[in-house]
Amino acid sequence: STLGTSGQVLESTGGAAVWRTPTVGTAGAMTQIASSYAATSQANFNFSGITSAYAYLQIVGELRSDLADVAENFYVIFNGSTAAAYEFFHISFAKSTDAVQPVPASTASSGIYIGTGPAANSLAGSFMSFEGKLFNYHSTWIKKNYDGRYSNVRTSVVSTAEMGINQGMWNSTAPITQITVKGANSLSSGSWVALHGIT
Repeated sequence: STLGTSGQVLESTGGAAVWRTPTVGTAGAMTQIASSYAATSQANFNFSGITSAYAYLQIVGELRSDLADVAENFYVIFNGSTAAAYEFFHISFAKSTDAVQPVPASTASSGIYIGTGPAANSLAGSFMSFEGKLFNYHSTWIKKNYDGRYSNVRTSVVSTAEMGINQGMWNSTAPITQITVKGANSLSSGSWVALHGIT
């Protein structure tokens, strides 16, 4: 047929034009590895048994703390390690100061900072949204980097809206097979985290 068939494309071969059926690739496909929702307060979100089947990992979620305060810092750790082997740096954009606030890099930390979010004394129903990526997570010779962002409103948009970008490193070449998201206190009901693999 001079029109080919449904779904085909016209390709030049240099000497003639022919109809071809395009090949659909799978590169860049996202797969949800796991997700967890806190129906009641819980200590953390923990995902284990992570395989090396993906090019990189993406972790997303919404967090709130039970701490009797207006704010709580949240962290991610790998393979259950709480040793002082993490480093991080972040820049926040806070309405309370109307300024960019670079935070000095923290070394020898027991986790990578992923954001500051609401706690028990914050605006009811407010959560911190975050997203982070882990490249080369399954390498056996590259230190593990975390690149992320977060945002939240703790009392009102006028006074305590905040967003930030952060970067961290786990000073280890071990492949990541377990990821834990936590705060210093328990996480409130309604918090959730999902882990995705990208091929």
